[in-house]
Amino acid sequence: MLLGRVSRRFTAIQSNHLRLQPTKMTGTTWLTGLVEALIDIPWSMWEHRNHILHSPQHPTNLALRTQLLDAVESQTEIGNATLLPQDRHFLDIRTSALSSRTDQQLRQWLHSVTMAREAFYHAERASATQLLSQANLMAQWVQHPPPPSLTDQQRANQEHISLAHHDEANDGTAADARHTATLRPTTRQQPPPTPTPPMRNQNNERNLLRQWLTTKKNV
Repeated sequence: MLLGRVSRRFTAIQSNHLRLQPTKMTGTTWLTGLVEALIDIPWSMWEHRNHILHSPQHPTNLALRTQLLDAVESQTEIGNATLLPQDRHFLDIRTSALSSRTDQQLRQWLHSVTMAREAFYHAERASATQLLSQANLMAQWVQHPPPPSLTDQQRANQEHISLAHHDEANDGTAADARHTATLRPTTRQQPPPTPTPPMRNQNNERNLLRQWLTTKKNV
C-alpha cells in the first residue's frame, strides 16, 4: 500500500459501505484520496524535519541564535585592546551588521576573533620572556662586570713584556745547549787496525819441496 499498489477490491468494499452513508463519495474517489494521503505522509515528515533543523523560528534555533548574539556582544565589549594591529579589523564592524548575519557566519566570526586574541596573548608571553632574559643578563653583568678595556699604550706595554719574556726563554734554551755540549766527553778517533797477513803453512811447503827434489832425481 505504501508503494502505491492498492488493491482494487478496496473500491468495491468501500462502495458498498458508502451506499449506506449519506454521502455522494464513491469507492473510486475514496481510493484516490487514500493514495494521495499515503504519498503526502513522507513529504510532511520531510518538511517537519527541515523545520526543526533549519527554521530560524524554531525554539531550539532561536535559543542558539540568542547565545551567538550574546557571545558577539561580549567580544565587542572586550574591545580591540587585546588584539594585534593586523587583527583589529574584526571589531570595525557594527553590531547591527553582525546581527544580520547567518548563524554560520557568526560562528566563523567568533572563531576568528578567538584565534586573534590567542595570538595576542602568545605574543605578549614571548615578549615577557624576552624581557625577563634581558633583565637576568643585565643582573649578571652588574654582579660580574667585564674587565675594563685596555688603552693602546697598555696594550703596547703588554706586547713588549711578552716579547721580552719570549727572548729570555730563547736565550736560556741556547745557553743550556752550549753547556751540554761542553760537558760531553770528547773521544779520539782510532785508526783502523792493520790487517795481519795470513800465516803460511810450513809443512805444506816442505812437502812440496820434497816432491820437487824427488822428481829431479828421477829425471
